[in-house]
Amino acid sequence: MGRRMKIFSTMAAAAAAALAMSGAAQAAVTLYTTQAAFDAAATVTNLEDFTGLSQGVKSTATIAVRNGIDFVNQPGGNSQHDLFVVSANSGLLAAPNPTAVLSADGDENFRISLHSGASFTAFAFTFLTNDYAAPVISLYGASGLIQSFTLTQGTNTSAFIGFVSSTPILYVQDIVDRGYIDNTAIDDVQIGTAAVPEPATWMSLILGLGLAGAAIRRRTALPA
Repeated sequence: MGRRMKIFSTMAAAAAAALAMSGAAQAAVTLYTTQAAFDAAATVTNLEDFTGLSQGVKSTATIAVRNGIDFVNQPGGNSQHDLFVVSANSGLLAAPNPTAVLSADGDENFRISLHSGASFTAFAFTFLTNDYAAPVISLYGASGLIQSFTLTQGTNTSAFIGFVSSTPILYVQDIVDRGYIDNTAIDDVQIGTAAVPEPATWMSLILGLGLAGAAIRRRTALPA
């Protein structure tokens, strides 16, 4: 009897550890480098691709009212920090831009949030790098910094980057190196929520524990 109880206690402890590990994993920020993988993990509610905006300096309001996303450029290594839309294939960027993208007159230190002020748990965009060091992307919540990432893509390239976090995000900040000398840019900004986990995952674990418990009870009922 004591051995059976010990087995059951060990199984219960293992299940509790699995649940704890699952919770810890949910608390982390997951990085995605393809649109397909991000789409499988998130539901996009707001999308801004800068289509229809003519090239030139744009106010925050001009962009924010389009799809509910605010873009604010923070001062960096240059006193100018106006938002600037770059038309497709204009030649102003070293990285190719077959569609319109968002850049700036100075450093492209963008702060991106929902215009409503609401939080979100999924964020993605295409980033166009310059000749210098990789930009740093930081996610911020109500309690401050959630996590920062240094992009590893090459210089003068464009690449998709996405994040899903269980901690609500209030805004995303990117910090670039010498954007006022050689511009960076962003495109296809997506904000949304993490996809709801399939109930089948948790049901399988609960069913497994129930079957294990039933087996132990049957063994206990058998004569010694």
